[in-house]
Amino acid sequence: MRHLVDNDIVLKLARLKLLNDAAEALGLAPDNTRRLGALPYIAKRNLKNEPDVLKTVLEFCDTYPAISGGEDDPKLLAEISRSPKIDGGEARLFAIAAGDKNVVVITGDKRSVVALAEERKLRAVAGRIEGRIELLETVVKRLIEAKGFEVIRQHVLRRLDVDQTLAVAFDTQESDAETHCLGALASEVARIEKVHSGLIRAR
Repeated sequence: MRHLVDNDIVLKLARLKLLNDAAEALGLAPDNTRRLGALPYIAKRNLKNEPDVLKTVLEFCDTYPAISGGEDDPKLLAEISRSPKIDGGEARLFAIAAGDKNVVVITGDKRSVVALAEERKLRAVAGRIEGRIELLETVVKRLIEAKGFEVIRQHVLRRLDVDQTLAVAFDTQESDAETHCLGALASEVARIEKVHSGLIRAR
């Protein structure tokens, strides 16, 4: 499988100091992974006050090449881009995945995935990408399985500002924190699956 990684998830995982662990858990390699070309510029703009995080993201950019031109269907890209809830980068990832059954999209932009699932005009596109979308929540679940719940929890608790869903999942006083966390992560996936069953990649 080829992996296409969006900007949001790279920035969030880097801020959590989990980017390299996630790449390992997902099986990313330079020959099977591509990123958006704008990532280094966005990182330099948004991470001016976080030099260590910026360094991690730029190293990621050096390791994984940018998507080359001509990989997406222009008509399909235009169709997806009409949604106000899907930005240009995400639209490109979806367009490429819709045209290549060997592509998995790894995204931290849940709003765009919800739009893909919900919008009637995009149902056909969503159907062509079924089972090939990884969310931040599914990546974090993989990390818990690979590294252990407490290890990942400490990373998230140090940066509760990175993602609201992760903050709710990990920052809990429940006696069984791991069960609470996994339930919260699963509920976010279920919310999308309720609209379009099978859209999110199954383990």
